[in-house]
Amino acid sequence: MKARDTVMNFMRIEEIDAKNATSNFTDALVDVAREQAEMSFKAGIKEVLDAIHYEPNANAFYVNPDEWQSKLKEWRIE
Repeated sequence: MKARDTVMNFMRIEEIDAKNATSNFTDALVDVAREQAEMSFKAGIKEVLDAIHYEPNANAFYVNPDEWQSKLKEWRIE
């Protein structure tokens, strides 16, 4: 996943701003922040789920320890 996949694009920010045109700037800012937070959160969940593998023969989920350590370093979690 690329960083750009976790950041709202400018056109979407303008759409939210236009939707709040009759409101004040703070309402638009809060809406942008909420949507951006949700987008980042979902991207984070997807990254974690992508690191989990399923072994159908054992009917089990597992994480490769080396791959997991690599992901933790990539995410700057140590």
